[in-house]
Amino acid sequence: MGILIRNARFIVSPLENYELSILENKNIFIENNKIECIDDNCGNKTDIVIDASNHIVIPGFINAHTHAAMVFLRGALPDAEFWEWMPRITDIEKKLITKELVFHASRLACLEMLVNGIVGFIDMYYHPFETLEACQKYGLYIASGPIYSHEKRKQIEEFYREAGRYQNHIPLVNIHSLYSQTEEDILEAHYYSLENNMRLQIHVSETRREVFLLKKKTGHWPVEYMYRKKLLDKNTILAHANWLTSTELEYVAEKGSYIVTCPHTTMRLAEAGFTPIYEALEKGVVVGIGTDGSSGDRYNVLDEIKELVLLYRHNYWDTRLKIKYVYPRLILNNYKIFRIKGGIIKPKYPAHLALLRINPIKHTPLKRDNLLARLVLSGEFRVDYTIINGIIKYDINNLEQYLDDIKTSLVYIEKISESIDYEKGAVK
Repeated sequence: MGILIRNARFIVSPLENYELSILENKNIFIENNKIECIDDNCGNKTDIVIDASNHIVIPGFINAHTHAAMVFLRGALPDAEFWEWMPRITDIEKKLITKELVFHASRLACLEMLVNGIVGFIDMYYHPFETLEACQKYGLYIASGPIYSHEKRKQIEEFYREAGRYQNHIPLVNIHSLYSQTEEDILEAHYYSLENNMRLQIHVSETRREVFLLKKKTGHWPVEYMYRKKLLDKNTILAHANWLTSTELEYVAEKGSYIVTCPHTTMRLAEAGFTPIYEALEKGVVVGIGTDGSSGDRYNVLDEIKELVLLYRHNYWDTRLKIKYVYPRLILNNYKIFRIKGGIIKPKYPAHLALLRINPIKHTPLKRDNLLARLVLSGEFRVDYTIINGIIKYDINNLEQYLDDIKTSLVYIEKISESIDYEKGAVK
């Protein structure tokens, strides 16, 4: 059964060369999970018709770095910098984390992502199988895997075998960080990723303190260390990467590794450094964007893009990071990092779409020449539909299918929250 998106007010799509296409008042016909036609009159007979005359159609978002189940910790230690925040949050997790908690928190996270037009996410957290279980019915793509350690090799391999039965799961090797894991585990995890052709995700160079601690310990800056140890390649995802030297950026470009930035967390946790986005993109590095975990405060990729543009301009005192330059790159790059086809609205591409409602009070005037600026900078667009693989997985007019899930998980998380002192960042 097809879907006809009728008379879309605007269709905004990156092109393969990172240019941007803006179409007006066109139909989109979807069939067999793909976009079949974009034109004035296309569309076969179908029972599913969406009147999009008051909507902007964009590619659905990939969230390139998350800790999905951390929703239960949102608002904790709102005024703490990273090295105060991290040990307290870790202590709470050690005392409270269970498979059941991860399941319910992940379910709320996935529903929130759907509501914000996200079609897939790259995750790193405890009990990844529970996150998979929790999110299956929502159709989201999930790239995930346990945090690697030699001691848990058998359990890790069991996870990948079990996760293989989920159609939308992409196996991923996770390393938490260079400072928290042994060199043996890091090297073995990297070898495992190469052996199995999986992405390898790691937090790196997030804070100044981390950078100098590793320099003191090894004699190298973090990404320089990874380069010397042959840990950089076309599978490696460097999350945050706030404190990179020019030489390290050259190493990333040389090896074809990926960078994922999380601007909200960078500001929230006073990490001070900032990923050299423009410089990285100009060197051909595939740079993506993510929302991080509880320190990201919400799962909204469009918000992150806005904060990225503004933070870059504030830090560097210039406007080289043009909205029209960065928006298509981040949309497409997140799909490239994720390893699925998408990010472009054209025939024969998978139908991963988000439909954003135009509010006449908030968004007037809205024209072709100011559309992208309003889309990125206003932060005021509501998602009415999220379509994944040609299936409507979120419809603002039809939430009944998820109400029981929402109620059950909300009750569970509210109960857990009673045991947390959020201001102090501690278990009561």
